[in-house]
Amino acid sequence: MEFADNFMERLNICMSELPDDWDVLYLNGTEHKVSSTYTANLKKVNGMWGCFGYIVNKRAYDAIIEGLDSGNESVDGWMVAAAKRMNFYRTAQPLIYHLVGYSYRQDKEVNYHRLVKRK
Repeated sequence: MEFADNFMERLNICMSELPDDWDVLYLNGTEHKVSSTYTANLKKVNGMWGCFGYIVNKRAYDAIIEGLDSGNESVDGWMVAAAKRMNFYRTAQPLIYHLVGYSYRQDKEVNYHRLVKRK
């Protein structure tokens, strides 16, 4: 993972703006459906693909583990569906990025930088 400039400062701002009942905060990913603006630094998520960087609130651990333990879907698929019934947010600007290089999941060299505008 590559961290955005001023990662900790930007993360602290985002964390301070989350509501008390948040479940997941994505640090980057691809929107499944368009997110709605929550604050200048956060968006309410309607589903995200690419679960490569997120923070889970401890209050949501059990629900997420139980859901994923069912084994019926991929992590991304389950998280997209869960966003409809849980409180998922994302940072308005990415805080992390994939590194360029070999992906064991894809079994090839990858470069996702073209998919993300850097700020």
